[in-house]
Amino acid sequence: MTGRPWYPVAFMAVLAAVFGAAVSTVAVVTRPRVEAGERARLRAHVFSAFGVEAPADARALEALWNERIREARDEEGPYWVLRGPGGAAGYAFPFEGPGFWGPISGVVAVDPAGERILGISFVRHQETPGLGGR
Repeated sequence: MTGRPWYPVAFMAVLAAVFGAAVSTVAVVTRPRVEAGERARLRAHVFSAFGVEAPADARALEALWNERIREARDEEGPYWVLRGPGGAAGYAFPFEGPGFWGPISGVVAVDPAGERILGISFVRHQETPGLGGR
């Protein structure tokens, strides 16, 4: 090693470049699948807030979503309308706020009159019920 002091540095640089490129490639290649999974997860939470059981199969979930849900947006942001036999059966709204250990986000659904909560589903949280910060 006395004749090649640059060898360890060059070896680490090549190794870092190879593995960095591999990780970046995996991230780029899997991005559409990850986004589809996140979209399906959010849709399942919207159905849960409405009290509708969401199918586990991605195609069935997509079909049910297209049949029963209308996506809308106003000045406050996006919301979802549950289609019923006579029109809107409910509205769901995303929410986000601070929790004790981190942000909490979810979906809350209300009846068409906005007088009764139909359900709530927590999409993301960092809380640990009953365990505190341990």
